[in-house]
Amino acid sequence: MSTQLPNCICHRQVGSPVSDYFHKVLIEENSKLYNIHKNKDIYTNTFHHQAVKDVAPGFKITAKTRDGVIEAIESTNNRYIIAVQWHPEHMYYAHEEHFEIFKSFVDECKNPK
Repeated sequence: MSTQLPNCICHRQVGSPVSDYFHKVLIEENSKLYNIHKNKDIYTNTFHHQAVKDVAPGFKITAKTRDGVIEAIESTNNRYIIAVQWHPEHMYYAHEEHFEIFKSFVDECKNPK
């Protein structure tokens, strides 16, 4: 990431529990992720050293960190495809708001269209 964004913040959380908050993610209001979290920003954990640079056709950027690193993308063609760089599966037991993405996926699966 530093070769693309020389001033990027640290995205490799080392030495703290995986459920700890590490940085803030800024969410686009016109997104499924915003509808899930009902918030323009959330705190997340982070363990990555790579990130999306160019978004594929049929996807849109829906969250970034303040340094510009893409943290979430969503499909514009399919009803429910969301990809995030953080690990809500490690966070939900300590931070209830991170369970919402799993609940939204299950709810979506219950309602075939």
